[in-house]
Amino acid sequence: MNSEYLTVADVAELFQVNPQTIRRWIWNEKLPHIKVGGTVRIPKSGLDSMMIPKSDHAKASKSSQETRQTSTTSIIAQLEAVCNQIRTHSGELEDSVDVLTRLRKSDVDNE
Repeated sequence: MNSEYLTVADVAELFQVNPQTIRRWIWNEKLPHIKVGGTVRIPKSGLDSMMIPKSDHAKASKSSQETRQTSTTSIIAQLEAVCNQIRTHSGELEDSVDVLTRLRKSDVDNE
């Protein structure tokens, strides 16, 4: 067998996890793989993406949190802008209803 590829069991042993965890990573496309006949093989080069040093993982997690915070702030700002537009247009709508009411009243008075 080519030593550039590992079995699910080999990768599970390497990461010290259950083989089912490796299969889940494959199923969720977190781990690259190839199928050979009825078996799955994982390229050693594909394991690099799974091997993030703990300090780098914390940085990535913090960056992800900052991105979510920025996204949340952006969404809130967009919602506030939409609410302001609704308030503006609802005022216009109320004015239009008042005009129509006055026209109807004057129309009824003229009959």
